[in-house]
Amino acid sequence: MNRLSPLLWAALGALLVSPPVPTRADPPVAMYIFPAGGQRGTDVTVRVGGLYLHDSAPLVVSGPDLKADPRVVETETTWFEGPVIPLPDSQQAEDYPKDHTATIRIAPGATGSARSWRVWTSQGVTPARTFVLGDLPELVEEEIDGRPVPVSVAVPITINGRIFPREDVDIWTFAARENEAFTLTALGASLGSPLEVRLEVRDPSGRPVAESNSAPLPGTDASLRFTAAFAGTYSVRIHDLKFGGLQHYVYRLSITKGSHIDRVFP
Repeated sequence: MNRLSPLLWAALGALLVSPPVPTRADPPVAMYIFPAGGQRGTDVTVRVGGLYLHDSAPLVVSGPDLKADPRVVETETTWFEGPVIPLPDSQQAEDYPKDHTATIRIAPGATGSARSWRVWTSQGVTPARTFVLGDLPELVEEEIDGRPVPVSVAVPITINGRIFPREDVDIWTFAARENEAFTLTALGASLGSPLEVRLEVRDPSGRPVAESNSAPLPGTDASLRFTAAFAGTYSVRIHDLKFGGLQHYVYRLSITKGSHIDRVFP
């Protein structure tokens, strides 16, 4: 009979008494959905930005009146370099999400104002995030790099945009008649976005006439009202209060004219 050497016995013993080495898990992270909502009765192609979603990941949206593709699929990630980050922030490690795409179909009679969505992998499930249901016509920003370019829109409308890259300012223009009243409301933080929304309206000569304040209308993250002093093309500028910006600085901006209901009681 062959005998094992003392050294081999020692090695086997070490294997038997050594604690198991845990394997590293990379749970999925969902940082945004863009656009973060859609009009009832439409199909919305969205980008889900996240980490560790691999080539694709299962997607679920709550409610029987919304039908989503079963999986988000990796696509080309939109990226703008933006201004250089001053030290010491430039020394901080940042994980930039990769874009995945899917389509969400919203029934014409979908009820409520929002739904939740999430994605998952074998390593875990992401927390639920918000997808908003709207009634107004919707527009998704065509993102470009460089200086802000004013984009004309027809009111009423809900605009889906992103403040990206850092220090980005989006400018939307619209026509107004003399003494016409407008209400502008925006969602940012309510969508899970880090965006601290600031709105500013300027008249046709470029003079500021209204800006959002610290007491927005209920159910919004920023709002303002103004009445056009004279006819012409007005503009609204939207940016982060601290001039931040990145892929997940998502917003929804609604512009309506005429009367606006703030609250219903009881």
